[in-house]
Amino acid sequence: MGGREFGFELAREWTRSLAYGSLFGPWSVKVMNELDRCSKDAQNMLLTYLDRMRPGHAFIGITNLDVSNLTERFQTRFQSVRLQPPENEVLAQFLVRRWGSSAVRAAAHKPWRFPILRPPSRPPGSCC
Repeated sequence: MGGREFGFELAREWTRSLAYGSLFGPWSVKVMNELDRCSKDAQNMLLTYLDRMRPGHAFIGITNLDVSNLTERFQTRFQSVRLQPPENEVLAQFLVRRWGSSAVRAAAHKPWRFPILRPPSRPPGSCC
């Protein structure tokens, strides 16, 4: 779910669902991408959900921007973790372990080609 899509009705639905656990495991986790895009009003609505969360529930908010863009009350509910990209050597070792060195070497030397998409041709004077 994206931050822009989050609103009052969804906040209420999430808060109501806190009484229930997950059928698939001990945890129920909500993930919101682009948390910084969530409006200030939506952030305030989400506070109720965060305050009422019980054991076995988690919320993960993801942002590429500075967390200072979030309201101060909202920031106090989170633990901020900054993730760094892996070093090239670490990534290369993973790829070799996962797919083998010959596949990685072949992929490294293969030029990537993207298809050119063109709209279907239409007779002159036709609409849409």
